[in-house]
Amino acid sequence: MELIKRYKVLLILTVLALIAAAGVLLFIYHFHTSDVTALTDFSAAYDNFDQAVSDFSALVQAPNAAGAPTSDGLEQKADAALSDLQTKASARISSITKNDAELMRITSEIGNLAAKELDALKEYQREAAGNNAVPDTLAQAADFKYQRQTDYAHFRELLGQNE
Repeated sequence: MELIKRYKVLLILTVLALIAAAGVLLFIYHFHTSDVTALTDFSAAYDNFDQAVSDFSALVQAPNAAGAPTSDGLEQKADAALSDLQTKASARISSITKNDAELMRITSEIGNLAAKELDALKEYQREAAGNNAVPDTLAQAADFKYQRQTDYAHFRELLGQNE
C-alpha cells in the first residue's frame, strides 16, 4: 500500500498516457479506414462509369444511332455513373495516406476528363441525329478517354496496384 502512495502520481500519468496513446491510434485508424473506403469507392465508381460510357459510345458510333430505342437509357446510365464518379472524385483524403495530395488531384482530374468525354459523345450524337456528324468530335471523345485511362493508370500506380 505504501508503494502505491509513493508512486500514485506516476501511476496516474502512466494510465493517462496509455489512454491518450490509444486515442491517437484510434484516430489514425479511423482516418485510414475512411481513406481506404473513399479510394475503393472511387475505383468502383470509375469502373462503373467506364462500362456505362463504353456502352453509350458503342451505341453512338453505331449506324443510325440517333433513332435507337435504348439511346436514352444508356445516356441516363452514363449520366448517373458520371455523377457518382464526380462525387467520389471530390472525396478528401487525409494526410496519413501516402501521396494524398496527388491522389486528390488525379481523382478530380479524372472526374473532369470523364465529364468532357461524355459531353463530346453527346455532342457527336446530336450531330449524327442532324446528319452533320463531325469526326473531330468523336476524336475529341477518344482523346479524353485516353487521357482519363492514362490518369487512372497513374492513380493505380500511386496506390501500388500496378497490373
